[in-house]
Amino acid sequence: MRALGLQFAVSIVTLVCYYFFGLPLAIRLGFKKDLALYGFWLGFTIAVTILDVIVVILVVRADWSRKEEKDEQDEESEWSLQSALKKVSAKGGFAGLSPAQSPYLSPLMNLNASFTS
Repeated sequence: MRALGLQFAVSIVTLVCYYFFGLPLAIRLGFKKDLALYGFWLGFTIAVTILDVIVVILVVRADWSRKEEKDEQDEESEWSLQSALKKVSAKGGFAGLSPAQSPYLSPLMNLNASFTS
C-alpha cells in the first residue's frame, strides 16, 4: 500500500476492523455465546478476513496508471541529475569553486565524487 500512497486509508481500515469490529465481536463470542477462547480467536479471525478483503479491493481498484506515470517522472528526474553531474565532472568538476563560496556545493561535490569513482 505504501507504493500507492494509501498508508493512511489502510491504517484507518485496520483500526476499524480490529477495534470497532473485531474486539466487540470477539468479546461477544467469547463471553455472551460461551465460546471462551475459541470465540475470541474466531472474532479476530473474522475481523482479519474482512480487513484482507477490503485491502484486496483497494489494491485491485487502485489507479496503477497514475502510479506508473509518477514512477516514470521520478526516474526521468533522477537520470537528469545524474547526467548533469557527469557533464560537470567531465568538464573538470567543481574544482574552481570551494564550498565556502556556496554552502550548497558541498553535497553536490560529494555526489560528484561518488559518480566519478
